[in-house]
Amino acid sequence: MRLPALTLAALLAAVSASADPVVVRHERPRFTFTLPDRFERVEPDGVRGDLLDVFRRPGDLPDEPPMVLQVLHLDAVLPQRSLLPGERAEFRRADAFRFTDHVEHDRVLGFPVETLVGLATLPGGVNVTRFATAIPLEDDAVLLVLLAPGHRARDARALLRATLASTSAPTTWETPARRAFNQGMRVALLLTLLSSLGYGLAAIRARRAPQRPRTRLRAAALLAALWWTVSLWLCVPWREEEWLFALLAVSLAATFSAAAVRAVALTGSSSAPDRGR
Repeated sequence: MRLPALTLAALLAAVSASADPVVVRHERPRFTFTLPDRFERVEPDGVRGDLLDVFRRPGDLPDEPPMVLQVLHLDAVLPQRSLLPGERAEFRRADAFRFTDHVEHDRVLGFPVETLVGLATLPGGVNVTRFATAIPLEDDAVLLVLLAPGHRARDARALLRATLASTSAPTTWETPARRAFNQGMRVALLLTLLSSLGYGLAAIRARRAPQRPRTRLRAAALLAALWWTVSLWLCVPWREEEWLFALLAVSLAATFSAAAVRAVALTGSSSAPDRGR
């Protein structure tokens, strides 16, 4: 290969390497996002337990202040609704000076979220814009804070939205379809509990006046199917916070399955004399 071809290949490789996006990953809490162009990780000033990352992007002009991107651990579950003023105050935990705030709306992980946008003027007359957005994770949340010079507010807004769009994480927030499904399953669970109670009372009365075997078979088979459905709902995907109730659901499903098997045996024994006649 000729020397100019080698030089061109090396140049293309360098450009390709520099163009690769930087993906920031965290395990606790678990989330990832793509770092905007020209941002570099820096060491934070001071020690803060809730500060996960600090990134800095130099200004386009020699005397222009940099943009700063901070990631803070909120260590709280973000409610899936409009935030109250007291809850919104957590968005200001990284503020070094007072901002005049208003609320805007963005999307992250497919859900609408609030962004607290603030304006402030430093003693030297420099205007600063701050964007703060909380990201709902799985039983947790992080706060994304972007600081930019006032005249770069539009660029900062675009960078924040790109960062939110690139974020990937498991979350406890529910889509409308998932919420409707869970509500339906709760109603079905309540009906199953009431039906099981009725079956138990009927079984107690059956000691004095035995039920028809076929009726008992239908009831036991239906309740067994319902409890197996509840067990699958609790165990797939696995819900660690509901493991005790999942164990109870599996036990009830097995109990009613055994009752259905006994009812089958009773049905067979009751029909045997009829066949012999």
